[in-house]
Amino acid sequence: MRRWFWIAALLVFAMVAFKPLIFRAVEALLVIEDVAAGSGASRLKEWRAAPIREQITYRVPGKTNTADVYRPGGGEHARATVVVVPGVVRLGKDDPRIVAFAETMARSRFMVFVPDLKSLRELSIRSEDVDELSALTWHIASKETAGAEKSVGIVAFSYAAGPAILAAMNPQTRRLVRFVYAIGTYYDIISLGTYLTTGYFREGPDQRWQRRTPSSYATWVFVHSSAAWLKDSADRRILKAMSETKLADPNADVRGMAAQLGPEGQAVHRLLLNRDPEKTPLLVSELPASVLAEFHRLDLRSRNMADLQATLILVHGRDDTLIPYSESIRLAAAADADRTHLFVIRSLAHVELGSSGVVDLWMLSRVSYLLLTERDAMPPPVGNRLIK
Repeated sequence: MRRWFWIAALLVFAMVAFKPLIFRAVEALLVIEDVAAGSGASRLKEWRAAPIREQITYRVPGKTNTADVYRPGGGEHARATVVVVPGVVRLGKDDPRIVAFAETMARSRFMVFVPDLKSLRELSIRSEDVDELSALTWHIASKETAGAEKSVGIVAFSYAAGPAILAAMNPQTRRLVRFVYAIGTYYDIISLGTYLTTGYFREGPDQRWQRRTPSSYATWVFVHSSAAWLKDSADRRILKAMSETKLADPNADVRGMAAQLGPEGQAVHRLLLNRDPEKTPLLVSELPASVLAEFHRLDLRSRNMADLQATLILVHGRDDTLIPYSESIRLAAAADADRTHLFVIRSLAHVELGSSGVVDLWMLSRVSYLLLTERDAMPPPVGNRLIK
């Protein structure tokens, strides 16, 4: 009898002591299910009320910008604050996938800020996005958490993850960022350009080349971004017209437009036509100075990753055709090992979940658990009020 008493006592103790961990593990599974469901039904939607969506304005250098804010519904209080940065998509913050993800985060008791970045809507990434994200991070922290350290998290998708990581490394804001959760990010602009033009990629400088057919969408978004950085207005217009045509119809013939390009545009076009990965560095070096300068500003490989003081959670699909998974592997190798978590998942098609096997489900659950662990370690928003 005495033995059973002590066994029962130990079980009760374990249930009490580990209840927060067990609850978080269950919540992590519900979060993954809700992300996979998108706007469809899920147990998390049954459990927690629909979030409240509102809009704010905030100052960035030389202008104002807007962001959507999602708060937990049903009278629940947010436990932490996060910025969600959309990828390079026309609808930006209003893309249904971003809206569904932001609602999942709000149901997970985050206060969620989704900025309206004009460049991403225009299918381009620019170094000015770093300044805008830094400004939003500072604005949120100063209003919501009185500037407390490690008080804001960042979740970023695809090409926007690079500027998001750079914003987290900004000397003015890096003490404010507790974690960066990057899905399908790039690391090295040259290796990314190599993949998008030749299809070749590798997990490190001394590793063997691998090849797959890159997404036409990603290749022409790369061209679209490069066009925006040209000084020659005619070449800028022609390259943008070429990319818009190919984005609308990947099989369209744009050779007639390419023949009209001047020296700046031709340098970009030569890189686009190249199929030899060993020639890419030379072709990149021959690009216009304005393009090279923007490459340098957006590149992570040339940065001192020790400047990133936040926890880095990297998730990448092994079969990603927009940005190869090798980019996240190389970024993880360059970052602080004690603060970096890398997950390469087979069922992730760039930023969208597919049908998950047991191994993928286990890894996704770990990702979700990590995210909720970061949430529970952060200071809650002040009064859970909406900032203006």
